[in-house]
Amino acid sequence: MQKSASWEKLKSAMAERVLILDGAMGTMVQRHKLSEEDFRWEWRDVTQASDGVPNEKAIAGQKIRLPVQNNEILAFDTDLIGSYGICVDISRTWWIGDQNPRPDMISAMQHAHEHIMQNMQMLKPGVMIPELTKNAHKLAPEYQKGKYSCLMHGVGLCDEWPLIAYADTFVEGAYDYPLEAGMVLCVEALVSPEGGDFSIKLEDQVLITPEGFENLSAYPFDPRLMGIA
Repeated sequence: MQKSASWEKLKSAMAERVLILDGAMGTMVQRHKLSEEDFRWEWRDVTQASDGVPNEKAIAGQKIRLPVQNNEILAFDTDLIGSYGICVDISRTWWIGDQNPRPDMISAMQHAHEHIMQNMQMLKPGVMIPELTKNAHKLAPEYQKGKYSCLMHGVGLCDEWPLIAYADTFVEGAYDYPLEAGMVLCVEALVSPEGGDFSIKLEDQVLITPEGFENLSAYPFDPRLMGIA
């Protein structure tokens, strides 16, 4: 197949600089002329949306019919690619129901909130990544087995370098670098009681500034799970 002159110009430009194709995805989606009902699908990818109950199909990455029930926890980890291909990666957990969440659920939510907020306070230019691992907030023993894969990770056009590990998975010398202004990190918490029937997932996206940090995540935390409503 003969390549067009436009393609050759594009290929030449890509060899010299980073190009942004604004609107390409939106144009492709619009071709399908989707209605509101098309977006209101009943299937959800349980690798991203979870009620905290272990499920082999979720591990396999399959989609299952799983309607939200009354009086249960719903958690989302977004990993959304937004304008100009920039990744937005935050997590929130909600209580869905007409009753109040159990005390152990509220306690886990407060613990997860404390985990990300306390760890966030360490962020500033010049801090070495191993220091973040060493001085991080410690999850309670009952939450250790089910904790997230890392304390924090970088984000840009997708999940990126660096990875700030928990102490028990830290590899000496793997990320022996300082934080720099302009870096963006996602501060993570997965609080899942061992042998329990729920999980709490929280995550804020944070910009490292010359003075310290700026929390870019404005979405509120569920007041009922936080025990303030």
